[in-house]
Amino acid sequence: MKNPLKKLWISAKKKWLIYVVGGFARHRRPPSDPGRKILVIQLASIGDAATLIPVCDAVQQQGWQLDFVCPSGVAPLWREYFPQSAVYALSRSDWSAVEEFRSFPEVHRKQYRAVVVTSITPVAALLASKVSATVRLGMAECPRPFKGARWLLDDIYCAHPQEHVQKRYRGLFELLVPALSRVKINRNGHFAAPGSDYVLLHPGAKWKPRRWPAERFLAIARELLRRGTPVKILIHEKEEDLLHFFRSDGLSKDQLIVSRSAEDLIGAVRNAGLLVGNDSGPAHLANLMEKLTIVLWGPGDYHRIRPIGENVHILIKEIACRPCRQYRNGDRCELGDNLCLKLISVQEVLDKIDEVLKTANVDFPEKRKG
Repeated sequence: MKNPLKKLWISAKKKWLIYVVGGFARHRRPPSDPGRKILVIQLASIGDAATLIPVCDAVQQQGWQLDFVCPSGVAPLWREYFPQSAVYALSRSDWSAVEEFRSFPEVHRKQYRAVVVTSITPVAALLASKVSATVRLGMAECPRPFKGARWLLDDIYCAHPQEHVQKRYRGLFELLVPALSRVKINRNGHFAAPGSDYVLLHPGAKWKPRRWPAERFLAIARELLRRGTPVKILIHEKEEDLLHFFRSDGLSKDQLIVSRSAEDLIGAVRNAGLLVGNDSGPAHLANLMEKLTIVLWGPGDYHRIRPIGENVHILIKEIACRPCRQYRNGDRCELGDNLCLKLISVQEVLDKIDEVLKTANVDFPEKRKG
């Protein structure tokens, strides 16, 4: 990528795909009425998927049939909640996904009323152009330009930069299903997972500046165990630093859940009575499953991406530098101190755990046996 000629070639190839290949493909329209069928292209993370699922469910309740294109790591979640839908899983979400998308002949044979692109990327818009559809819809964060991808879409929903993600998704689908504006999108137990075997601590996050200090999670775990409350700690297999830290600090193997797949994550959250974690995918998944959830909020954009639900409790400290996205170095706070999270004390978290469990009257089976 350091070679200027190589960068120029890649840029030219992308423009060719968008303006020429995609431009021709976008004219593919169904020869007859395809009925109430929608293809949803969602190339983002599991947290975004968990936020989108209630909106898609509301669309389905309006009599629409939905299929999905998503990353392979998120596919189990879509299959869990939409077992009657076709789910086309991509191993990559970058430009190589365009070639991989050709390996799904079924989706290319189908005809859709609409393709709805929920991911603000040129790749997702190009995939939409490859499918036979009456209309193609996408979303842009205005006034940010949508670059060439706008050319491939018939209409877009312009989202305000501070508009919550779920509201954006709703506005996008309302372009096709206006009746959705009169529907209250809530869970009402529809997505609830009944397990309550333990308190699940999640010390990880894709961006390290979103992590509350690991030693404080360890202090929470030890105090809860001292009280006889069952505890599990959820860590992704790629978070080797966290795995090493918790394995070397006296916790038993039974108390660690190493997540290697979406199925592992779904199972761990499903069986939890309470999740305590950082601003990350598992917190959004817990909210989707209507679990009691305590989120330790760091540098993320609170107004735009926080999980919203009756069972969600967010510990947040006001700080002038929020939101930030650590564009220069994803492994550390750009100011060097990560105060937004360090200002949250262990005692505050313990007090919030006590309050939430007492209010909800949670009774853990293991604690009853003890």
